[in-house]
Amino acid sequence: MADNFVRVYGSFDVNYYVMMVYNFSSMLRCIGGILVVPALFEKFLKKM
Repeated sequence: MADNFVRVYGSFDVNYYVMMVYNFSSMLRCIGGILVVPALFEKFLKKM
């Protein structure tokens, strides 16, 4: 019983951290996209 609990809890822990890191990286990518797009747009307008 205790072994099973530890195994389930451990796998849950890993999944939780993976999801947290994934959400964090996707959030950073979103923020980066918001910051990068206007800069690229500005460069594009200057070329025209």
